[in-house]
Amino acid sequence: MFKPVPMNKVNIFIKNTDLKNVTNVLYDFKLIEFFTINQEKFDRFEHEDLNEISEELLKLRSTITVLKGYFKNYDKKVSLNAIELTLKSKDELDKVTKEILFLEDEMKREKILSSLKLQDKDLTKYTIGFISESHENLLKKLDAKNIKYVKTSFEDRVYFATKSAKIDFPFKEFYLPKESLENISQKLKIAKDKLKLHQNELVYIANNNLDHLEKEEIRLSKDIGVLEAKTKFSKTTNLCVLSGFVPKKQVSKLKHELEKVLADKFEIDVENVKDEEAPVKLENGFMSNKFEALLRMYSLPKYGEFDPTILMFLIFPIFFGFILGDVGYGLVSLIIFTIAKFKMKNIKDFLTILQFSAFVSILFGIFYGEYFGFEPYHIFSRAENPETLLLIAVIFGVIHINIGIIIGFINQIHDIKHAICDKLSWIIMEIAVAILALGIYVSSTTAIFVGSIFLLLSAVLIYMGHGFIGIIEIPSFFTNILSYARLMAVGLSSIAIAVLVNEYTLVLFSKGAIGIFAGVLLFTFGHIFNIVLGNFESFLHTLRLHYVEFFTKFFSNNDKFLNLFLNKFY
Repeated sequence: MFKPVPMNKVNIFIKNTDLKNVTNVLYDFKLIEFFTINQEKFDRFEHEDLNEISEELLKLRSTITVLKGYFKNYDKKVSLNAIELTLKSKDELDKVTKEILFLEDEMKREKILSSLKLQDKDLTKYTIGFISESHENLLKKLDAKNIKYVKTSFEDRVYFATKSAKIDFPFKEFYLPKESLENISQKLKIAKDKLKLHQNELVYIANNNLDHLEKEEIRLSKDIGVLEAKTKFSKTTNLCVLSGFVPKKQVSKLKHELEKVLADKFEIDVENVKDEEAPVKLENGFMSNKFEALLRMYSLPKYGEFDPTILMFLIFPIFFGFILGDVGYGLVSLIIFTIAKFKMKNIKDFLTILQFSAFVSILFGIFYGEYFGFEPYHIFSRAENPETLLLIAVIFGVIHINIGIIIGFINQIHDIKHAICDKLSWIIMEIAVAILALGIYVSSTTAIFVGSIFLLLSAVLIYMGHGFIGIIEIPSFFTNILSYARLMAVGLSSIAIAVLVNEYTLVLFSKGAIGIFAGVLLFTFGHIFNIVLGNFESFLHTLRLHYVEFFTKFFSNNDKFLNLFLNKFY
């Protein structure tokens, strides 16, 4: 939870003849990332041409995608040529669909010409065009010139026909085919019957083959994964070595799975890994792991260093709720995020984060006594206590930044001198500034002297850790703390908008029926705008405080995540 999952490096020694069985076991194991060992005594497996099997897998996945749209219920009459049958039926279906669209356009064109009382023999004598129904001035011109026209019920257009070659207003010419079709209705009926036939064919294929094809997709994915991974394996004439990273607590399970297949016909060498070479796998609780999505947007922690996911789980919703802090806004947001979570499953983790944050916003709203900008009671009024709110925001900043510094100190504890100069020096400086401020406030010479000593000590340590650049960055450190004032400022701006919407709504309500209608619109759309803006700003500023002010105090960027055998190919 507090650090990435401990990893082991394993070397599995097997006979070449057992390679296929072992790779199948490792693929199903799902918890190994292979790497290449550098030993001159071993040869490498050659890269195999995967074009053919990749094309087969692509065709298979396309077939599965098509059939999922027609599946009703499973049957067991598997067709050996299901892929070819599916692609053929889909191709015919597409052709018939295009034919139906064409015939429907022709039927629509025929209706328009019929409405204009034009026959095929008259078409060459007339200029036929259309204009938008919303252009009333053009309609008046048609009336003035006695040009016959017709409005359609299926389009926002007005079609006209005139023998005059000169038309002094903008229009679009009506497309006329070189030759008209006969029996369009009958042809359309035949095409729709064909469409139904091909749709039924696809339903039949899907019901009988989808399950089988999905299993075949897994098999082909596994084959490609194994062939790709083989290039990292080492071999001699009779022996093969598979090297990879495995989570430490899964090594015994790996041994057990290999024993099922090979009994005692293998050897496995397990080593501890060095921090700089190990890939990272995060492991957090059922709820806190949703916040890994925000961490991955920034970077993963280095192996062996602190995983801040649990802190984001605890702190992110608090900062978000501190800013938004309205019961009505939080409740509406929570409902929207909950509905969206069922509709948009590809971003459900992100929406879960927003659900947490919206819920905490409701709690802060109860504390603030805010309901869509109205304050029916006062536990703590933000609008009336901006100085106190600012103080709380800055205290949040001091606590948050110092948590980051302490984590950074723990990460560097193996080099105690560097840890003191790089991290502890800033805490000493904060203590020095606090003592100095207290001394000046109470006019204590002793406190001022002690504070000055601590300040000088911290400056020396910072110089030892960062050089002259560190001294220059001292003001920016305190700027980082003051940056947390945005928690107060952004929240107050949201209140200001809500109050203005409410005040103008009440003014409109006093203006009669029309005013009430306008007031309802203002209240509805004004608060919708403020809810959207409030959520966006709360999320963005909270995320910024974590990325810029917090993570920079301890985080070492890392792009070596655990690239699992399964994840890479399926």
